[in-house]
Amino acid sequence: LARGFSELLRLRTLTLADVSLGRYLQRSCCQVCKVFEACPALATVDVSSNFFELEAFEVLAHALPNSSVTDLDLSNNSAGLVTNQQRVEDAASHVPILSLLS
Repeated sequence: LARGFSELLRLRTLTLADVSLGRYLQRSCCQVCKVFEACPALATVDVSSNFFELEAFEVLAHALPNSSVTDLDLSNNSAGLVTNQQRVEDAASHVPILSLLS
């Protein structure tokens, strides 16, 4: 445990691109943002192509000033722009029976 924690303290780069963070709940996105503060050497973070929305961006806004992150890639995140109707339409395109809902 101590070795794992010491390695975490030396973490310089974190890449979690396109792993569906926040697809269903924002909790995972918020937890990632909190890691920024816990890792004093962390400078580069790539969380592109996930589902960060308002809740996660609020946590991010509080975490960044207390972190050493200097390079952050948030590209291709939903940013709260995906509505429930869009999610139903997307699901309907993959499962024909759901087209009745859209």
